[in-house]
Amino acid sequence: EAAGSILRASRVLSSGMVLMIAGDVRWSGAHTSPAEFLGRRYDFSNTWVKLAAMTGAAVVPVFCRFDDDGAFLLEFLDPYTIPRDHTEPEQVAGHVQDNLRVIETHVARSPANSNEYFFWSEADSAGAQLLARAD
Repeated sequence: EAAGSILRASRVLSSGMVLMIAGDVRWSGAHTSPAEFLGRRYDFSNTWVKLAAMTGAAVVPVFCRFDDDGAFLLEFLDPYTIPRDHTEPEQVAGHVQDNLRVIETHVARSPANSNEYFFWSEADSAGAQLLARAD
């Protein structure tokens, strides 16, 4: 099933379509990289790095927050690419860590707009993974 998902996502990206994948998702098992986030070390999904390297698709970090008047503000950072040869675990983990540092900068700038799952305990995170897999 996982291989089929990667193949479908690769086809979507190769056709020029956009695929949204959260780069801040704590995960366990395959397709993860260890990284530090908000002062703690966790494993994070690294699928977005592998797909970007495999397809050559640009990575465009996007942040959403509430403005003072209640409107949503979307901030699109400059797109970048992951080199196709960056598939070694240390390289993939480096991209995951770099992305998390950018997210930490945005959290520090606007903590009230942070996702609550940033602060879930490891037990909460494991429970959420089980629920996601059941869907």
